Amino acid sequence: MAERLRQKFTELKARLNEAEARSECFKESLNEVNKRIDSAEATAAMLRQQATSTEAEIKRISSRLENIEGELWSTGESLKRNERAMDNLAQEEEQMNAKQNTLHEKLKTVKDTVTINESKLNEASRRIKVVELQKKLAEKRCERLSELEGQLNARLLQVNKTMEEFQSSSRKGMSEEEEQALNQKIEDLKSSYVESEAKADLAQRKIAALSCKRNALESELQEINAKKEWAKDELNRVYHDMVQWPGGTYGLPMPTTGCPSDGVTEWKTGWTYHDTEDDNNENQRSNIFHMPGNFSAHGIQQKFCLKDSNNGNSGSEIWPEGKYCLYKKGVCPNGLKEGFIRWDDEQSEIDLNDKHFGDLPDGVYEKSHTTIKYCCSTKGNVNNPIQLPALRPFYLLTYDSAQCQKVAGTKVTSEFIKFDDDDQGNTDAADGAHPYGPSEDPFNLKIYYCYYEPGQESEDDLGTGKDVKSKIPTGKTSSSGLAVAIGCGVAGAIVGTASIAFATKRILAHRARAAYDLIDDPQPDGS
Repeated sequence: MAERLRQKFTELKARLNEAEARSECFKESLNEVNKRIDSAEATAAMLRQQATSTEAEIKRISSRLENIEGELWSTGESLKRNERAMDNLAQEEEQMNAKQNTLHEKLKTVKDTVTINESKLNEASRRIKVVELQKKLAEKRCERLSELEGQLNARLLQVNKTMEEFQSSSRKGMSEEEEQALNQKIEDLKSSYVESEAKADLAQRKIAALSCKRNALESELQEINAKKEWAKDELNRVYHDMVQWPGGTYGLPMPTTGCPSDGVTEWKTGWTYHDTEDDNNENQRSNIFHMPGNFSAHGIQQKFCLKDSNNGNSGSEIWPEGKYCLYKKGVCPNGLKEGFIRWDDEQSEIDLNDKHFGDLPDGVYEKSHTTIKYCCSTKGNVNNPIQLPALRPFYLLTYDSAQCQKVAGTKVTSEFIKFDDDDQGNTDAADGAHPYGPSEDPFNLKIYYCYYEPGQESEDDLGTGKDVKSKIPTGKTSSSGLAVAIGCGVAGAIVGTASIAFATKRILAHRARAAYDLIDDPQPDGS
């Protein structure tokens, strides 16, 4: 019994040890589970934090996507507008090509007519020379006949006198044969006189006929010249109808002849007056000068021609490639770059302060400072002629150098103005794309201008470098691109030359100071 109890106790003890071991194992498992729960809770917290961050990121991305969608919509609208603009440009280009083809046909017809007229003119000139030679020969013959007529008249008078003497004197002693011979001699002299008179009359009629023929040829010559002038006028009319200043808004310096009207473009005008340095003033301008503004040792006036709208002008807004500057008015034309020049004008009260009037280029106009903005074409070769209306004089400003951009069908003169600005704390400045000149003098502003007038270029007043090319560039052009075709038509078809020779010679910058009109009132004239 006791043995059984011991076995039972041993068995129970073993089972208790096993239970304790299993309990320890359960405790370890429980601890592991607790650790895993803690880790899961930490992971869940981190995931919740990430979810919150992800939600914010999703909102931010959604907002960005909405912005991108808006930008895409705006870009789509811009693309549509650009497509419409491209379509309009294509239509305009087709219209311009059609107009250009029509113009070329007209020019060919007029040129052929002029060529025919020139041939007729040359033939008429040759015929006139022949007629004049014949007339001179006839006049010499007439003079000779007149001399012979005089001699015959003298002889006839002598014969008449002799006859009268014979008739009044007694013919006693003369045989009948001698008397008949004398009478026959008298009759021969009379016949010779009549014949000479007939020849003289014939010569006079021939001279009259030749004169009539010459007059007819002169009338024909006048008619041919009239047709030639008509062809020239027709070319000018076609030029006037087809060539316009480019569209858009911009400004040009005003010449003494006024704004360069083409019959379509509407210009507005204005001026600025710069009060310049009072002490030892060094205002200067070129010897050749075509600007209307007042200029003295007290101050300098600049006058402007501004195109601030497209009223009446349907031309393309594209300016030809070259190196030149315009005044800025609104947005710079396509392809032109913006810049400015700032004048630090005199600030004393000795003379008039800065003034301005009318329509002005974009800029800042104060009592003692003036800032003018420019639009400049920075590409191209100044020696390759560009195409602009050339019926009236106009100005452009230089870019990158003092050399003037060539314009087909014009004669160009280089000019400049030197402004003697305030000497104390001078703040003259220039930046961006601007006319050439400010870099030549760090204390005073110098600006170079190019004056264009209808005609052919001359070596003496180009103000440009060598190697000028007379070849005119081809390709797609604005409405003003027809200028070269007209210029060549007028120069080649009317004058009869095969090409226009563009000579070149660089004119050194004039250093001689212009004479100052110190007596004149420096007040701008306001016109």
